[in-house]
Amino acid sequence: MIIQCPGCNKRISSRYKACPHCRIQIGDSGEGVDPEHASARLAMQKRHRLQTQMYIALFILVGGAVWVWAGSEGFVKEPGTLSLATLTAGAMWYIGIRIYMIYSKLRGSNR
Repeated sequence: MIIQCPGCNKRISSRYKACPHCRIQIGDSGEGVDPEHASARLAMQKRHRLQTQMYIALFILVGGAVWVWAGSEGFVKEPGTLSLATLTAGAMWYIGIRIYMIYSKLRGSNR
């Protein structure tokens, strides 16, 4: 029988003793998982996804800054619009993710 893993919500066989994706232990009935453990794993996965997005945004931000600097020949002439847009998009994405992460952490500590 196919069941849904309570840790990662992926479809797995009920014969598994542990999910092959997230390694969470599955009870005898396929339902006996500690809900706190499952929610902690989901929170950790969400945090990892946000950190990955943050590093991609930081890469775009730094790449845009280098492009602006190189395109303006060391800030001697006007930089290109596309390089400025890349720099701005990377900065806004990075700042947005950081604000969301801080807000989530503060909201979680108040509960």
